[in-house]
This record gives sequence, C-alpha cells and structure tokens, in this order.
Amino acid sequence: MKLEITEKKFYKPVMGDFMKQSHMDQGVFDLEVSFAIQQIQDNNFLSKCTAESFKKVILNVAQSGLSLNPTLGYAYIVPRYNRGTSKLEACMDTGYRGYIKLLMEDGELQSLQVNLIYEGDEIDIDMATEKKIIRHIPYLIKGNDKGEIIGGYSLAKLASGDSHIEIMSKVDIIKIRNNSESYKSFVNKKSATAIWHDHFEEMARKTIIRRHWKYLPKGDHARKVAEVIAIDDSVNAQITEITTSQYFYADNLIEASTLSEGYKTQCKNRLEQAVYGYELDEMFEYLNDNQPNLSGSAGDAAKLTEAAVEKDDQYDESKGKEGNDNSAAK
Repeated sequence: MKLEITEKKFYKPVMGDFMKQSHMDQGVFDLEVSFAIQQIQDNNFLSKCTAESFKKVILNVAQSGLSLNPTLGYAYIVPRYNRGTSKLEACMDTGYRGYIKLLMEDGELQSLQVNLIYEGDEIDIDMATEKKIIRHIPYLIKGNDKGEIIGGYSLAKLASGDSHIEIMSKVDIIKIRNNSESYKSFVNKKSATAIWHDHFEEMARKTIIRRHWKYLPKGDHARKVAEVIAIDDSVNAQITEITTSQYFYADNLIEASTLSEGYKTQCKNRLEQAVYGYELDEMFEYLNDNQPNLSGSAGDAAKLTEAAVEKDDQYDESKGKEGNDNSAAK
C-alpha cells in the first residue's frame, strides 16, 4: 500500500480548496480525510489507485456537500479505471441516502422516502388516482415471509404540500442493473462479486430516486444534484471490460515472447482470469520488455496488432455464423 495516501499530511495541499468549496472549517476537512483513510485501510484494492485521485475524491466531497462517514451512507470511495489515463483511480460514489440528503437540501421538498415492495407485502396501487399508492402494509406487519422484490417507489411531499410519486417495477430496475459492466462480468463468472449482486436493495433505491428527480421541481441546489449525478455517471462509465482485440493482442505477445513455457502458461492463466482492460496494463509492459525483436521495431509491433485484428475479425465472423445457424435452426 502507498503509505502516503494513509497519512493526513498528504491531503494538506487541497485543504484550502476544500474549505473554500464546502464553506467548512479545518475540523471538517480533517474528519473527512480520516474517513477516507479508514476506507482505504478497509479496502486493499484502493491501494492500487493513483495517489492524486484521492485528493480529487476529497474535493468532490467538498463540492457535493456529502460526507464519507460510513455510518451515514452518503458517499463511498470506489476504484475505477480511467480510460483516458489508462490508470486505476479512486472516485467518489454516491449512495441513495446521499441523494435523499441533496434533494432535501434543494428546498423544494418537505420529505422524501424510497420504499421497496416485496412479495409478502400487501399493496394496493391505482395509477388512475392522484396518490397512486393507496395502501402499503409491509410483510413484517402482516407477519408474512419477505419474498422477492417486485418493485419500489419514491414518495415526495413537495414544498407546496402536494405529493409526487415515482413507481418502478422490478423489470425496470433489472434493465438498469443489466447495463452495469461489473454485473455483466459477475454473470459471466469473470468476477467474484458485483455491487448489484451484493447490495441489490441499496442500488434499487438509488435507481428509483435518480429517476424520480427528473420529474421533481428544481430549486437553488439543483445544479449541485446534477453535478453529483454527472460524477456518478462518469465514474460508472470509466470501467470497461477487455475487448476481443485486447485479448488476442495479449495472446500474440505471450506466444511471441522469449519467456519460458512456465511463465507463458502463467501469463495465459492471468489473461483468462482478467476482466477489465486495466488488468492487462502491467502484463503488456512486461511482455513488451520480453519480445525478441520488438524493441524499437514498429513493424513487428504492427504485425502483432494486425494478427490480433485478424483474429478478432475471425471471431466476429464465427459468432455471426453461429447466430445465423441458430436462426436457421429455429
């Protein structure tokens, strides 16, 4: 672990900007840095992120007005791959409680709650009425088994006294989940876990609130909410799975390398286990250093790239043929 990111003095250069953006004093800054260090120590994967990216997280906390306090659940530090820099970076990820806090501070709501609906609940929904949710008795009150989630809703009481509700079915929530790259990797057994798998209920609530905000009245702090959503979206868009071209290029580098058969086997095993592009960065550097004639030879490097593209094209053609054969069989 980079020791500097777990030392408070590392974050001192951004203290002035933090205080200016958050309008808070040094005590709050020191507290948020302590929360950041706590999360770093609890997650070994964060130690692989660039040191400077942690300073950006602290400034994002100031910009959003949220806190990294784990007991509040407003925001967390997560590792994400930045395609622009080809490096793993620490990023701020907003929890559903963080969104509730921001929307309440916007001044247009008296209250906001998000509830999930389970099979064991007793619920009466009438979309033709103003209230829409006529009655919702949780499974705990009814003494029923919890059952599976079947949907959820966000209920806001506006400053005017009126109510506004957004309802999402489980199908709608699942569509959002299925677009998550980390969840796709989990389903394909390329990753041992995924936030949508481990924390489905929390992610479902966050999804419902974000959709609801689109239709709620906007106040003086609407820009801050939009900025946090933009940060969230950019964070989740940065991580990408390995492409077939990257895979075949790495495979060609392994075959052409001067490494022993034992090391080649280790590299191939690592390639098979890798999920995201950034996981191959160190391997590419290592393999390029162990090529027989690649040093300074753009021609040989181009041949490897062409071979990878050719394999990629063949792969696409085979998949297309497979799809046509399946269609014909139907």
